[in-house]
Amino acid sequence: MAGLKERMAGRWMQWEGKVTGDPIRRTEGKLVAAFGRLKRAVGNIRSRRASGSRGRGRIHSSAR
Repeated sequence: MAGLKERMAGRWMQWEGKVTGDPIRRTEGKLVAAFGRLKRAVGNIRSRRASGSRGRGRIHSSAR
């Protein structure tokens, strides 16, 4: 659930900026939400590496 806080805060900031007409607040909200999505993606990569599914789908050469 990495990045959930940032994504929700970003959406709230976007909504707040839309309601108040503040374009800077909307942009800030978009950036915070994007940071949350980035944290989620990094967390997914880390969990995949930790689970050992690192080499799936790759063709490995046996002639090393």
